[in-house]
Amino acid sequence: MSAISKIKLHNFKAFFTGSEPEEIDLEGKNLLLYGENGSGKSSIYWALYTLFQSETKRNDEIVKYFTPIHNEQLINYNYLTNRADFEVDEKTGNIINPTDIGKNAEIEVILEDGVVLKLNKDGSQESEKDKIRNLHRRSDFITHRLLVNFYNFRNSKEINLWEVFVRDFFPFLIENKGRGTETLWQKLKYIEENLPFNIDEHTGKLTRSKSIKWQEELDKKIKKFNDDIIYWINRINTIANDVYRNELKINDNLEILIEYTEPLRYDHYKDNIYKKDGKEYSRWTTFAGLNEPKIKLIIRRLNTDGKFIIIHRPQAYLNEAKFTQIALSIRFSLLHASVKPDYPGQFLALDDLLISLDMSNRDIVIEALLNIYAKRYKIYLLTHERSFFNMVKARIESEYNRKEWLFKEIYGTDENNDTPQILLSGSNIARSNDLYKRKDYPASVNYLRKELENILDRNLPNKVIKNKDGEDKTTLDSIITSGIEYLELLGEDPIKLKKCQQYLQILLNPLSHNEDDINAYEVDIKKIKVIIEELRVFLEDLKKRTKEIFPRFKKINLKITELDGVTRQEYLLELQQDLYCITQADGSKKLSKCKVYSVESRTYKNGALEEKTCKDKKETNPYKNERWKKESLEILYNEICDYKSLSKQNYIDFYEKLDGTKLTILI
Repeated sequence: MSAISKIKLHNFKAFFTGSEPEEIDLEGKNLLLYGENGSGKSSIYWALYTLFQSETKRNDEIVKYFTPIHNEQLINYNYLTNRADFEVDEKTGNIINPTDIGKNAEIEVILEDGVVLKLNKDGSQESEKDKIRNLHRRSDFITHRLLVNFYNFRNSKEINLWEVFVRDFFPFLIENKGRGTETLWQKLKYIEENLPFNIDEHTGKLTRSKSIKWQEELDKKIKKFNDDIIYWINRINTIANDVYRNELKINDNLEILIEYTEPLRYDHYKDNIYKKDGKEYSRWTTFAGLNEPKIKLIIRRLNTDGKFIIIHRPQAYLNEAKFTQIALSIRFSLLHASVKPDYPGQFLALDDLLISLDMSNRDIVIEALLNIYAKRYKIYLLTHERSFFNMVKARIESEYNRKEWLFKEIYGTDENNDTPQILLSGSNIARSNDLYKRKDYPASVNYLRKELENILDRNLPNKVIKNKDGEDKTTLDSIITSGIEYLELLGEDPIKLKKCQQYLQILLNPLSHNEDDINAYEVDIKKIKVIIEELRVFLEDLKKRTKEIFPRFKKINLKITELDGVTRQEYLLELQQDLYCITQADGSKKLSKCKVYSVESRTYKNGALEEKTCKDKKETNPYKNERWKKESLEILYNEICDYKSLSKQNYIDFYEKLDGTKLTILI
């Protein structure tokens, strides 16, 4: 599979990540994400957009996004302001330093098959460029802003979709009627940047920089470009009307028609004047520049006589919801299999797509997304409306395969979080955050307590959260106390659990605050949330690094050879606590503390057991030895070495199971 598994954002837009990137796990599934405006939701959309659209751009066009002093840079502002060399111009407010950030702002996508797609700050695309290109051309990005651009014209103006097509259609339409290798966006860019004249900075006149033959070749390129536009517009007209009627199931008497009424030309300017950057230049060549093309949106209405008539200035005649339906139909025409053939991992990134539609019309679009497009595309649906999020989530859970979807919520930065938090929807933390925003503090705290209980249940061994009789501990306080003891046995700092214990009064009795100290209540909740998150990260990491070696009451052997080289002492020991092995950050291993009592001891000379008899007639075991009772295997070994006047070595090497398996192998 090649669907997106993870997205990694490194100091990009809302994500202030410092030295390590923020990892967003998609698990190769569809995503439904809720986040208020300003939460960082759209930063995820723009990260995907920036990475995949990079295949149509030159390096210098990409570098600007990662250049701090560029007006179009997309670097996290908090990251920049936290740098010691950060500086702005006092008059303009523009950033003047730093001029470079190394590799501290990047976008990375990891696919399910392990392929890494990465956009670096120098504009280079790591790993498989072909994969970026193919995924981009088979996927799509749609925002509410795109739909508004279809009808955001004054009533007195005719609707010209040229700029809409340049920005949102041409990057996905392939030249040579779909059989070529470049997009119409790239073809247009080439034409615009290779006009056959320059402006003489001294005289202000246009000077020819290319030959007449070259200009003729450019005219051929423009003609071919226009032919491709006409081809694609005809295709879009057919498909868009089919989408409107059969996929969105809108039954009215309207027909969508797009016409390329004024094709692109390299043409004369009136009055022998050429304008650039607000300046006017006289010309002496026969060519001056490109015209302003027109792609008209025409809406026709079926009249009572069975004939279609054009609606004059449809932006004044149709409401916003109807225009959104029309715009979606046109945009969804690009999703047709004949336009975007199937490709592993292709996706639709949709950000606040339907905010201008009422619920009934949204339902129509959602049905098309789930029933038609989700069969070919991964859907990444982002919204800032809680009611819409809940509606779609309920629809998916009741009618579709819920396992194919992730439901997440994103919460913006605050004084405790430098980067947005992305949580599973319905999680205790997500619910707590939502209730906190509504100022229902007791309910918010209840969910924090539930989250703490879940964290302890998931990450502490069952033996820690249960009593010796196997029954669950009955109180949160007893679980935390047991957890603290467990961490101390491992040699790990239990401070985070101790901090949770300090807030037990609030966690167990969220109504303990009264209205007079509401500000203190808000502060306490924020602190508790931070502590719980820190504890979660700590315990999840510790669980991965911890392995149980022996359970309590397990018997093991300690074998030590004395100074004469022929005498070997063997001690049979019983563990009074569970024994764990912990992997350190550097990869080394350490054993937990574990009370250990000696049971027997035997002496061997040249491999032969020295026979013993019981001095006390009441005793039945002549090898019984209960002398040694120590706090850990290391202490026991060291004290026996001291007793025998032996030099100390790595104590783990001398312990083994009763069958002779070395402890070093088990860890």
